[in-house]
Amino acid sequence: MNKLNNKLKENFTTIPNGLIRNKNISDRARFLFCYMASMPDNWKFYQGAMAKELGTRKNTDTVKIRHGKIRH
Repeated sequence: MNKLNNKLKENFTTIPNGLIRNKNISDRARFLFCYMASMPDNWKFYQGAMAKELGTRKNTDTVKIRHGKIRH
C-alpha cells in the first residue's frame, strides 16, 4: 500500500473530484478545464491564443466549450 502526503500550501488549483473520476470526460477536456481553472477570476481568454499555448486546435476546444463540457 502506498500513501500520498499532499503538502501543497500555495500556488495550486482545486479541481472537482467528479471531473477527475468521470470516465466519460477525455483527458484533453480535463486538461483544458484545469488550465482554465488555474487562471485568476475574470480572466478573459482568447481561444486562438489558448490553443497555441496548450498546443491544441482551436476548433476542438471551441466545441467543448460551446457544448458546456468545459465550464469555468
